[in-house]
Amino acid sequence: PPVIIAGDFNADPPPEPSQDSISSGIIQESAIANLLLMDEDEESTIARMLIDDDASTDTEISRRSGPYSNDFQSCYNVYDPELYTTWKSRGPKTTKRIIDYIFFRNGNGSGRSHTLLSCDKILSIPHKSELEDTKLPGLRYPSDHLAIGAQFSLRSKKLG
Repeated sequence: PPVIIAGDFNADPPPEPSQDSISSGIIQESAIANLLLMDEDEESTIARMLIDDDASTDTEISRRSGPYSNDFQSCYNVYDPELYTTWKSRGPKTTKRIIDYIFFRNGNGSGRSHTLLSCDKILSIPHKSELEDTKLPGLRYPSDHLAIGAQFSLRSKKLG
């Protein structure tokens, strides 16, 4: 079945894949697994649920994957330099990061149909000019994380 997972991962996006790795379809490490790992030796329960033992562990976090892909995709372009989900100023230090995510993937086809999940809309992130000088939290945005959201649709595609 299709899967959606969202949350505060407290982890930065992996380095952007090179054009060579995108065009060849090869990503050296599982970006999803890296975000979900508890530490170097122990995977989180979520990571074990999401990474199929029979499947390749190479997964790309990208909106570049096709509609039949089993790779996880991010609803937001995590490589957009303007995107942030937290932006904190504490004393002289300011930190702007993406640490909240919405990932999704399509289910495997079974029988004569395949269920396609698509991300149709996302909640926009406020422009930096809308934040107070202290960034987050503030009066307008009272949390140190911005709300993110997505609207999905499901449809069934007949195979063969």
